[in-house]
Amino acid sequence: MKRLPHLSIVALLLCIGLHGAPACASHPVTVLVDTVRLRELPVGEQQHQLDLADRMQRILAVDRRTLRTAERRALRNELSALQQEAAAYERDGTVIHISGAGLLIIIILLIVLL
Repeated sequence: MKRLPHLSIVALLLCIGLHGAPACASHPVTVLVDTVRLRELPVGEQQHQLDLADRMQRILAVDRRTLRTAERRALRNELSALQQEAAAYERDGTVIHISGAGLLIIIILLIVLL
């Protein structure tokens, strides 16, 4: 019975401590560069892609809590433009994205037709 008050105090302190902690701890976001595709590009475009990745990394590292709304919007727009520019280099490849449901339908059709 002596332990009950001590446990309740510890539980209360834990709840108060966790309430003040952020729900999601901020962790550094890294920008990944596909080195295989990068080697296929000419040297000038390689440097341009590395500069894009570096700028994206710097934008993502900015503490947005200290910025005003207009500054956040400007950063968000710049990041979106950089992502679109980087995606333009990836469009030239032959990558096909198939969802699980689409794959399942294709398999069923192959089974039925063959």
